[in-house]
Amino acid sequence: MPKPEGGRWSDARYDKGLQYQLMSDDEDSVDEEGKWKGYYRSRRPKFRSDEHHEFLMAVDAVEDPEPSIRYVKRLRGEETEVPIPYIIDPSVRARRWQIKVDWLEEEDNKKWDRPNRITENGKEWGNDEDPEELIAKKRKVKEEKGQKKRARVSATPKEGKGKAKASVKLVKATTAKPKAAKPKMARAKGKEKEGVDEGAIAGPSKPRAQVVQLNDE
Repeated sequence: MPKPEGGRWSDARYDKGLQYQLMSDDEDSVDEEGKWKGYYRSRRPKFRSDEHHEFLMAVDAVEDPEPSIRYVKRLRGEETEVPIPYIIDPSVRARRWQIKVDWLEEEDNKKWDRPNRITENGKEWGNDEDPEELIAKKRKVKEEKGQKKRARVSATPKEGKGKAKASVKLVKATTAKPKAAKPKMARAKGKEKEGVDEGAIAGPSKPRAQVVQLNDE
């Protein structure tokens, strides 16, 4: 599809204005019985700006150097409400100048104002960089961050199996029940009494008989 030669629309800023994803939808025109009438109905998307629409009208007016053998008539229909298409390749995504500002400011349409739907216009329109360059830089920064993160993870020392076993043994040792201590036999203290040595085991003392002396009256 050739651009107009000379004049406003031949400027390099409009080189990105021929994405087929942003073209009008062609619908079959049928009668009440469902038979095709022999022409298409071309419907402009509501998100398209007037500037982009005028550019496409100028392109349609240019004579095709290699016309199709079979010509199909197209009539203009009413505008259609469709979302801004998502295009993987950033070089052919919709540019700001191609989108109608009033349509994009409507509450239901603000969700389409995203980098994966609309890109900036580029250097030809006064921007410092083209959208392709900005996206390439963002991807490079993201990749570098991922590489640094993977390098930190691989450099972190891992615990060996021997250390893990030692920790298990330590837990077992600390949780084991202490053994009951054997009672020690008390030793008798003091000097020898009634033939019992100091080293003899002291047992319970026997009660002594109490002697009561009765006085004669």
